[in-house]
Amino acid sequence: MIGGVFNSGILATGPVQGAHFDYLPASRDMLDRVDAMEKIAGEGGYPLPAAAFQFPLHEPTVATVLTGTAKLANLTRNLELLDIDVPETEYQKYRPYTVVQELA
Repeated sequence: MIGGVFNSGILATGPVQGAHFDYLPASRDMLDRVDAMEKIAGEGGYPLPAAAFQFPLHEPTVATVLTGTAKLANLTRNLELLDIDVPETEYQKYRPYTVVQELA
């Protein structure tokens, strides 16, 4: 089970004013990283939130993804993101821009 696929919102909203990463205002570095990720998604023909939502589902040990759905519109959007094709080969393109956090 994986939660937080939009990482406090920035992977859903993009690098906009007031975007959050890890529950804090996003740093300039993080805004730049997400901007680069949005360009990759745009070139691939899919929205970045679709890649963020689907990425953990490619891991064999992940059975489900949890997302906050305080509004019906969020639930509807999340279900629609699952229907968007994000080719497996796209995920390698994101590696230079990701932040890996080791689990203790």
